Amino acid sequence: HDASAPTSSGSVLSESAVPEEVRNQAILFLTSLASSSSILARLITFSEGYDRALKIALESGSGLQTAGASSVTMDCLDLCLALAQADDVARELFLGGGDGVGNLNRLAQLMDLKGGERYRSEERNAWWDDEMGKRRKKRLEAKTKSAN
Repeated sequence: HDASAPTSSGSVLSESAVPEEVRNQAILFLTSLASSSSILARLITFSEGYDRALKIALESGSGLQTAGASSVTMDCLDLCLALAQADDVARELFLGGGDGVGNLNRLAQLMDLKGGERYRSEERNAWWDDEMGKRRKKRLEAKTKSAN
């Protein structure tokens, strides 16, 4: 058994020696498999399918900016969607899964135009909470004035 050979369907996605075109075709193939069978989708899910697909999407570097989303990013998200549509277990694994970073955090980084900085920095989170508090206070004051 070759130690560098992938041991599961999900391992194909992260193998650094695999050419990019092959990896991209593997993503499309896994999406097709996941869409055709909930059993295969569950197998891909348990083989770290979400983690690997979201990591590849983040590594592609384009995020989900309107015109800038790469086809690799979109294909990875299509794979995640196909896995999530398979069954309840796959959806629960998405929400609870991840290798410490978490699938929702990776998804937030893909959607955020600033590369997820707001989600990674405690200082920015404090600033964001403060800004939201100020906005709520202004809305409340405006409602109070209009009611009087």
